[in-house]
Amino acid sequence: MPNGEIRRPNLGFDSTTTVLAQPQGQSEPKDVSDLRKAAELGDAQKQYELGNRYYTGRGVVKDQTEAMRWWRKAAEQGDAEMQRRLAFQYWLDGNNVEAAKWYLKAGEQGSVLAQENLLPEPFKEVTHLSIFWGRSMKKD
Repeated sequence: MPNGEIRRPNLGFDSTTTVLAQPQGQSEPKDVSDLRKAAELGDAQKQYELGNRYYTGRGVVKDQTEAMRWWRKAAEQGDAEMQRRLAFQYWLDGNNVEAAKWYLKAGEQGSVLAQENLLPEPFKEVTHLSIFWGRSMKKD
């Protein structure tokens, strides 16, 4: 690909994303600096976005540990979608205990996708999942 572009999947949530690796020794780009400031002030969406930057290496040095740290900060603010996405990453990493913990948090808030991930395989085809959660469920 031209200009050092790299194609990487974006955690399975979107289509592929084109990213540029940051050359070693250069300062952080302004867009990353602004993103970091908003994330440090507690903006959950910006925390999640910064985690994505670390995951892909877009504008920062690629760092899985730092990506997880920012994703966890976003999820700890209580947003079901952020919790579900963090759970998915834990599952990809093979940490099923943490994945289940975060899927449960998201499921308790009504995330149908999180609830489905907690069901044993034979029950995933059940159309009325509310019987497992004891209330009607909203859609993701």
